Amino acid sequence: GLSVSASQLVLDESNLVIIDQNDAAITGASESYLIPDAGFGAWFYSKHSYFGFSAMRLFQFPLSLDIEAVDKQIPHFYILAGHMFELNENLGLEPSVLIKKMNPTPVQADINLRLHINKMYWAGLSFRTNDAAMVMAGIKYQNFLLGYAYDYTVSSLQSHNSGTHELMLGYNFKINPKTSVPVF
Repeated sequence: GLSVSASQLVLDESNLVIIDQNDAAITGASESYLIPDAGFGAWFYSKHSYFGFSAMRLFQFPLSLDIEAVDKQIPHFYILAGHMFELNENLGLEPSVLIKKMNPTPVQADINLRLHINKMYWAGLSFRTNDAAMVMAGIKYQNFLLGYAYDYTVSSLQSHNSGTHELMLGYNFKINPKTSVPVF
């Protein structure tokens, strides 16, 4: 797949609450930028395995805001792979890994393990390197998917974060059942 998009970034100083009215850096001006972007990705799968990769923010559009921390868009790269092991007619075990790279941060990996029950329910554990441990559960009903995950921070950010709750709602469009991606 390919994507082309644009975002608008607006910095409107007239809406700031100013503590020091004599601060020369605050002019009351408004700046607006249209930021183009592009991305691509590919997905390969078989009956029990999958592999994908994608890249986003490829244009690295320069931003000329008066903020030192923001100077350009940073590319994001992702690789995902997994395999479903059928333990028996009712149970499947799915290890997977998601590898992420965004400069200048180090490579980060999500290492996941999900247990599938009756091709309808799942529960799992995950670990994000240098960041968090997660538990997750979900259900598939007809073409709908409903999931929940809780991330518990194990990094130095733990003193500022008591964990993250995530809800997921999905719908599987089965356009052509012979070629659609399997949902375990």
